[in-house]
Amino acid sequence: MNKVHSTLLFIALSCCILSCSNEVLINLPDESEPVIHFVLDPFEDNYYAIVTKSGLADESIFSARDSSELFYPSQLELKLELWNDSVRLWNSDFHMIETNKELGFFPQGTGFLYQSNQVVPRREITNGFHEAYPAFSYFRIILNSPDFIKEAYSRVPFANYPVITQPHFADQKVRLYGPTPMIIGWETYHNIRYFDSYFLMHYEETDRDGNISLKSHQFLYALDVQKSGEAYSLTIDPDQFFIQFAKAFPTMHAGIKFRKLLSFDAVVVGGDENFESYLTHQKGANESSIRPWTNITNGLGVFALKYRVSKDDFRFHSETKDSLSMGRFTKDLGFVRW
Repeated sequence: MNKVHSTLLFIALSCCILSCSNEVLINLPDESEPVIHFVLDPFEDNYYAIVTKSGLADESIFSARDSSELFYPSQLELKLELWNDSVRLWNSDFHMIETNKELGFFPQGTGFLYQSNQVVPRREITNGFHEAYPAFSYFRIILNSPDFIKEAYSRVPFANYPVITQPHFADQKVRLYGPTPMIIGWETYHNIRYFDSYFLMHYEETDRDGNISLKSHQFLYALDVQKSGEAYSLTIDPDQFFIQFAKAFPTMHAGIKFRKLLSFDAVVVGGDENFESYLTHQKGANESSIRPWTNITNGLGVFALKYRVSKDDFRFHSETKDSLSMGRFTKDLGFVRW
Protein backbone atom coordinates (compact mmCIF):
# COMPACT_ATOMS: atom_id res chain seq x y z
CA MET A 1 0.00 0.00 0.00
CA ASN A 2 1.40 3.40 -0.93
CA LYS A 3 2.25 6.21 1.29
CA VAL A 4 -9.37 9.94 4.63
CA HIS A 5 -15.81 16.45 10.45
CA SER A 6 -16.81 16.89 5.97
CA THR A 7 -18.18 19.54 7.23
CA LEU A 8 -17.84 17.16 9.96
CA LEU A 9 -14.80 15.06 9.70
CA PHE A 10 -11.89 15.27 7.72
CA ILE A 11 -12.56 18.11 9.73
CA ALA A 12 -12.31 18.23 11.51
CA LEU A 13 -11.83 15.81 7.86
CA SER A 14 -11.42 18.57 5.68
CA CYS A 15 -8.95 19.60 7.92
CA CYS A 16 -9.33 16.86 10.05
CA ILE A 17 -9.39 13.79 7.07
CA LEU A 18 -6.40 15.37 8.02
CA SER A 19 -5.46 17.38 11.25
CA CYS A 20 -7.70 16.10 14.07
CA SER A 21 -8.30 13.09 12.27
CA ASN A 22 -9.12 10.55 15.00
CA GLU A 23 -11.72 12.22 17.19
CA VAL A 24 -14.14 10.87 19.73
CA LEU A 25 -16.93 13.26 20.66
CA ILE A 26 -18.76 12.32 23.83
CA ASN A 27 -21.66 14.31 25.24
CA LEU A 28 -22.15 13.56 28.93
CA PRO A 29 -25.49 14.69 30.40
CA ASP A 30 -26.31 14.44 34.10
CA GLU A 31 -28.71 11.59 33.25
CA SER A 32 -25.63 9.75 32.00
CA GLU A 33 -26.37 8.87 28.40
CA PRO A 34 -23.10 9.53 26.52
CA VAL A 35 -22.92 10.83 22.95
CA ILE A 36 -19.82 9.56 21.14
CA HIS A 37 -18.27 10.62 17.86
CA PHE A 38 -15.24 8.50 17.00
CA VAL A 39 -13.84 8.41 13.45
CA LEU A 40 -10.72 6.25 13.58
CA ASP A 41 -7.81 5.80 11.19
CA PRO A 42 -5.97 2.86 12.82
CA PHE A 43 -2.62 3.91 11.35
CA GLU A 44 -2.46 7.44 12.71
CA ASP A 45 0.32 8.13 15.23
CA ASN A 46 -2.16 9.21 17.93
CA TYR A 47 -5.87 8.82 18.59
CA TYR A 48 -7.88 11.71 20.09
CA ALA A 49 -11.17 12.07 21.99
CA ILE A 50 -13.21 15.14 22.82
CA VAL A 51 -15.47 14.67 25.84
CA THR A 52 -18.16 17.26 26.56
CA LYS A 53 -21.27 17.63 28.69
CA SER A 54 -24.82 18.74 28.01
CA GLY A 55 -28.24 19.11 29.55
CA LEU A 56 -30.64 16.23 30.19
CA ALA A 57 -30.32 13.03 28.21
CA ASP A 58 -33.64 13.52 26.45
CA GLU A 59 -32.57 16.90 25.02
CA SER A 60 -30.94 17.43 21.65
CA ILE A 61 -27.34 16.25 21.43
CA PHE A 62 -26.58 19.67 19.93
CA SER A 63 -27.30 21.50 23.20
CA ALA A 64 -23.75 21.42 24.58
CA ARG A 65 -23.29 23.63 27.64
CA ASP A 66 -20.42 24.72 29.85
CA SER A 67 -21.56 22.94 33.02
CA SER A 68 -18.47 21.37 34.52
CA GLU A 69 -20.36 20.01 37.54
CA LEU A 70 -22.10 17.51 35.23
CA PHE A 71 -18.99 15.47 34.60
CA TYR A 72 -15.73 14.58 36.35
CA PRO A 73 -13.19 13.78 33.59
CA SER A 74 -10.90 11.84 35.94
CA GLN A 75 -13.65 9.24 36.32
CA LEU A 76 -13.98 8.50 32.61
CA GLU A 77 -12.64 5.21 31.28
CA LEU A 78 -12.29 5.23 27.52
CA LYS A 79 -10.89 2.17 25.77
CA LEU A 80 -10.33 1.02 22.18
CA GLU A 81 -10.03 -2.70 21.49
CA LEU A 82 -9.04 -4.90 18.53
CA TRP A 83 -10.82 -8.24 18.15
CA ASN A 84 -10.72 -11.37 16.03
CA ASP A 85 -14.09 -13.07 16.43
CA SER A 86 -14.25 -13.78 20.19
CA VAL A 87 -10.57 -13.13 21.00
CA ARG A 88 -9.34 -9.69 22.10
CA LEU A 89 -5.96 -9.08 20.47
CA TRP A 90 -5.07 -5.59 21.68
CA ASN A 91 -6.43 -2.59 23.60
CA SER A 92 -5.59 1.08 24.12
CA ASP A 93 -6.54 3.54 26.91
CA PHE A 94 -7.10 7.30 26.61
CA HIS A 95 -5.91 10.04 29.00
CA MET A 96 -6.91 13.70 29.28
CA ILE A 97 -4.48 16.26 27.83
CA GLU A 98 -6.54 19.47 27.60
CA THR A 99 -9.50 20.90 29.52
CA ASN A 100 -10.92 23.50 27.14
CA LYS A 101 -11.08 22.14 23.60
CA GLU A 102 -13.49 23.55 21.00
CA LEU A 103 -15.77 20.85 19.69
CA GLY A 104 -15.30 21.57 16.02
CA PHE A 105 -18.56 20.29 14.55
CA PHE A 106 -21.28 20.43 17.18
CA PRO A 107 -22.62 23.99 17.12
CA GLN A 108 -21.39 25.20 20.51
CA GLY A 109 -19.44 24.43 23.65
CA THR A 110 -16.06 23.11 24.69
CA GLY A 111 -14.90 19.82 26.14
CA PHE A 112 -12.06 17.75 27.53
CA LEU A 113 -9.52 16.48 25.01
CA TYR A 114 -8.30 12.91 25.48
CA GLN A 115 -5.43 11.21 23.71
CA SER A 116 -4.07 7.73 23.27
CA ASN A 117 -0.57 7.21 21.90
CA GLN A 118 -1.01 3.45 22.23
CA VAL A 119 -1.79 2.77 18.59
CA VAL A 120 -2.40 -0.43 16.65
CA PRO A 121 0.92 -2.32 16.39
CA ARG A 122 2.33 -2.28 12.89
CA ARG A 123 5.33 -3.45 10.96
CA GLU A 124 6.93 -1.69 8.04
CA ILE A 125 7.47 -3.72 4.88
CA THR A 126 8.49 -2.77 1.37
CA ASN A 127 5.09 -1.55 0.18
CA GLY A 128 4.00 0.35 3.29
CA PHE A 129 2.48 -0.20 6.74
CA HIS A 130 0.50 -3.34 7.43
CA GLU A 131 -1.20 -4.46 10.60
CA ALA A 132 0.72 -6.73 12.94
CA TYR A 133 -2.50 -8.72 13.37
CA PRO A 134 -3.43 -9.67 9.78
CA ALA A 135 -6.42 -11.75 10.84
CA PHE A 136 -8.25 -9.20 13.01
CA SER A 137 -11.87 -8.49 12.11
CA TYR A 138 -13.24 -5.53 14.07
CA PHE A 139 -12.63 -2.64 16.48
CA ARG A 140 -14.62 -2.03 19.66
CA ILE A 141 -14.98 1.20 21.65
CA ILE A 142 -15.99 1.14 25.34
CA LEU A 143 -16.89 4.17 27.45
CA ASN A 144 -17.58 3.86 31.17
CA SER A 145 -17.97 6.12 34.19
CA PRO A 146 -19.61 5.98 37.65
CA ASP A 147 -21.96 8.65 36.22
CA PHE A 148 -23.36 6.15 33.70
CA ILE A 149 -26.25 3.78 34.27
CA LYS A 150 -24.69 1.42 31.69
CA GLU A 151 -21.41 1.39 29.81
CA ALA A 152 -21.62 2.57 26.19
CA TYR A 153 -19.99 0.57 23.43
CA SER A 154 -19.89 -0.06 19.70
CA ARG A 155 -18.07 -2.30 17.23
CA VAL A 156 -17.20 -1.79 13.57
CA PRO A 157 -15.68 -4.23 11.06
CA PHE A 158 -12.30 -3.50 9.48
CA ALA A 159 -11.98 -3.70 5.68
CA ASN A 160 -8.90 -3.81 3.50
CA TYR A 161 -7.75 -0.43 2.27
CA PRO A 162 -8.87 0.97 -1.11
CA VAL A 163 -6.37 0.75 -3.97
CA ILE A 164 -5.65 3.74 -6.20
CA THR A 165 -5.41 2.45 -9.78
CA GLN A 166 -5.01 5.78 -11.64
CA PRO A 167 -3.36 7.93 -12.85
CA HIS A 168 -0.45 6.63 -14.91
CA PHE A 169 1.93 9.18 -16.43
CA ALA A 170 5.30 8.68 -18.07
CA ASP A 171 7.99 9.69 -15.57
CA GLN A 172 5.16 10.65 -13.16
CA LYS A 173 4.94 14.05 -14.92
CA VAL A 174 1.50 15.66 -14.99
CA ARG A 175 0.32 18.22 -17.54
CA LEU A 176 -2.88 19.59 -16.01
CA TYR A 177 -3.86 21.69 -19.04
CA GLY A 178 -2.72 19.05 -21.52
CA PRO A 179 -4.78 16.97 -23.97
CA THR A 180 -5.03 14.04 -21.52
CA PRO A 181 -6.81 14.93 -18.27
CA MET A 182 -5.57 13.75 -14.90
CA ILE A 183 -7.99 11.13 -13.57
CA ILE A 184 -7.85 9.71 -10.04
CA GLY A 185 -9.39 6.24 -9.94
CA TRP A 186 -9.64 3.68 -7.15
CA GLU A 187 -11.16 0.34 -6.24
CA THR A 188 -12.69 -0.37 -2.87
CA TYR A 189 -14.78 -2.72 -0.74
CA HIS A 190 -18.55 -2.56 -0.31
CA ASN A 191 -18.51 -1.20 3.26
CA ILE A 192 -16.28 1.81 2.37
CA ARG A 193 -18.65 4.15 0.58
CA TYR A 194 -17.80 7.77 1.39
CA PHE A 195 -14.71 9.40 -0.18
CA ASP A 196 -12.99 12.80 -0.15
CA SER A 197 -10.12 13.72 -2.48
CA TYR A 198 -7.02 15.64 -1.37
CA PHE A 199 -3.64 16.60 -2.75
CA LEU A 200 -0.47 16.81 -0.68
CA MET A 201 2.11 19.22 -2.15
CA HIS A 202 5.82 19.00 -1.26
CA TYR A 203 7.97 22.09 -1.85
CA GLU A 204 11.13 23.97 -0.88
CA GLU A 205 11.02 27.46 0.60
CA THR A 206 14.17 29.63 0.34
CA ASP A 207 14.52 32.66 2.59
CA ARG A 208 16.44 35.89 1.95
CA ASP A 209 19.55 34.45 3.61
CA GLY A 210 19.58 31.42 1.31
CA ASN A 211 18.30 28.95 3.92
CA ILE A 212 16.12 26.18 2.46
CA SER A 213 13.20 24.58 4.31
CA LEU A 214 11.28 21.50 3.17
CA LYS A 215 7.53 21.94 3.61
CA SER A 216 4.21 20.29 2.74
CA HIS A 217 0.71 21.62 2.13
CA GLN A 218 -2.41 19.46 1.89
CA PHE A 219 -5.64 20.77 0.40
CA LEU A 220 -9.12 19.38 -0.17
CA TYR A 221 -10.09 19.01 -3.82
CA ALA A 222 -13.53 17.34 -3.64
CA LEU A 223 -15.97 16.15 -0.98
CA ASP A 224 -18.16 13.05 -1.23
CA VAL A 225 -16.92 11.69 -4.57
CA GLN A 226 -19.61 9.55 -6.16
CA LYS A 227 -19.14 6.17 -7.80
CA SER A 228 -18.81 6.08 -11.57
CA GLY A 229 -20.00 2.73 -12.89
CA GLU A 230 -18.27 -0.11 -11.07
CA ALA A 231 -15.44 2.02 -9.65
CA TYR A 232 -14.66 5.49 -8.32
CA SER A 233 -13.22 7.99 -10.77
CA LEU A 234 -12.49 11.72 -10.48
CA THR A 235 -11.39 13.90 -13.41
CA ILE A 236 -9.23 16.80 -12.21
CA ASP A 237 -10.24 20.23 -13.48
CA PRO A 238 -7.04 22.36 -13.75
CA ASP A 239 -8.65 25.64 -12.68
CA GLN A 240 -10.36 24.01 -9.71
CA PHE A 241 -7.07 22.36 -8.74
CA PHE A 242 -5.22 25.68 -8.58
CA ILE A 243 -8.14 27.49 -6.90
CA GLN A 244 -8.26 24.94 -4.09
CA PHE A 245 -4.46 24.84 -3.89
CA ALA A 246 -4.22 28.61 -3.39
CA LYS A 247 -7.21 28.95 -1.05
CA ALA A 248 -5.44 28.15 2.23
CA PHE A 249 -1.81 28.23 1.10
CA PRO A 250 0.55 30.34 3.29
CA THR A 251 1.01 33.81 1.78
CA MET A 252 4.37 35.25 0.78
CA HIS A 253 6.12 37.64 3.15
CA ALA A 254 9.29 39.71 3.13
CA GLY A 255 11.43 36.92 4.54
CA ILE A 256 10.71 34.48 1.68
CA LYS A 257 12.76 34.73 -1.51
CA PHE A 258 11.00 32.01 -3.54
CA ARG A 259 9.34 28.61 -3.42
CA LYS A 260 9.97 25.55 -5.59
CA LEU A 261 7.50 22.67 -6.03
CA LEU A 262 9.19 19.28 -5.70
CA SER A 263 6.37 16.72 -6.01
CA PHE A 264 2.80 16.00 -4.99
CA ASP A 265 0.66 13.06 -3.88
CA ALA A 266 -2.92 12.20 -4.82
CA VAL A 267 -4.75 11.29 -1.59
CA VAL A 268 -8.09 9.56 -1.11
CA VAL A 269 -9.75 9.39 2.32
CA GLY A 270 -12.65 6.98 2.69
CA GLY A 271 -15.24 6.52 5.42
CA ASP A 272 -17.11 3.30 6.11
CA GLU A 273 -20.87 2.76 5.93
CA ASN A 274 -21.34 3.97 9.52
CA PHE A 275 -19.73 7.29 8.70
CA GLU A 276 -21.80 7.61 5.54
CA SER A 277 -25.01 6.87 7.46
CA TYR A 278 -24.12 9.41 10.12
CA LEU A 279 -23.44 12.12 7.52
CA THR A 280 -26.66 11.34 5.66
CA HIS A 281 -28.74 11.73 8.80
CA GLN A 282 -26.82 14.80 10.00
CA LYS A 283 -27.78 16.69 6.83
CA GLY A 284 -31.32 16.88 8.12
CA ALA A 285 -30.44 17.27 11.80
CA ASN A 286 -30.95 20.46 13.78
CA GLU A 287 -31.28 21.56 17.37
CA SER A 288 -34.75 20.06 17.65
CA SER A 289 -33.50 16.59 16.72
CA ILE A 290 -33.92 14.30 19.72
CA ARG A 291 -32.81 10.85 18.56
CA PRO A 292 -30.58 10.98 15.49
CA TRP A 293 -29.11 7.92 13.81
CA THR A 294 -26.54 6.10 15.95
CA ASN A 295 -24.58 2.86 16.08
CA ILE A 296 -23.73 3.27 19.79
CA THR A 297 -25.29 0.86 22.29
CA ASN A 298 -26.44 2.67 25.47
CA GLY A 299 -25.55 6.00 23.93
CA LEU A 300 -25.76 8.24 20.89
CA GLY A 301 -23.38 9.29 18.10
CA VAL A 302 -21.19 7.25 15.80
CA PHE A 303 -18.17 4.97 15.82
CA ALA A 304 -16.70 4.67 12.31
CA LEU A 305 -13.49 3.91 10.46
CA LYS A 306 -11.70 6.00 7.85
CA TYR A 307 -9.09 4.85 5.36
CA ARG A 308 -6.34 7.05 3.89
CA VAL A 309 -4.46 5.93 0.77
CA SER A 310 -2.26 7.82 -1.67
CA LYS A 311 -0.40 7.57 -4.96
CA ASP A 312 2.82 9.51 -4.55
CA ASP A 313 5.64 11.43 -6.17
CA PHE A 314 3.91 13.07 -9.11
CA ARG A 315 5.64 16.08 -10.66
CA PHE A 316 4.46 18.90 -12.86
CA HIS A 317 5.36 19.08 -16.53
CA SER A 318 7.19 22.32 -17.39
CA GLU A 319 3.98 23.79 -18.85
CA THR A 320 2.12 23.22 -15.60
CA LYS A 321 5.01 24.73 -13.64
CA ASP A 322 4.49 27.85 -15.75
CA SER A 323 0.80 27.82 -14.77
CA LEU A 324 1.74 27.46 -11.09
CA SER A 325 4.27 30.30 -11.28
CA MET A 326 2.35 32.78 -13.45
CA GLY A 327 -1.28 31.60 -13.49
CA ARG A 328 -4.00 33.89 -12.19
CA PHE A 329 -4.83 31.70 -9.18
CA THR A 330 -1.31 31.05 -7.86
CA LYS A 331 0.98 33.77 -9.22
CA ASP A 332 1.22 35.51 -5.83
CA LEU A 333 2.47 32.40 -4.01
CA GLY A 334 6.10 32.84 -5.10
CA PHE A 335 6.71 29.59 -6.98
CA VAL A 336 9.49 29.54 -9.58
CA ARG A 337 9.14 27.99 -13.05
CA TRP A 338 12.05 25.57 -12.66
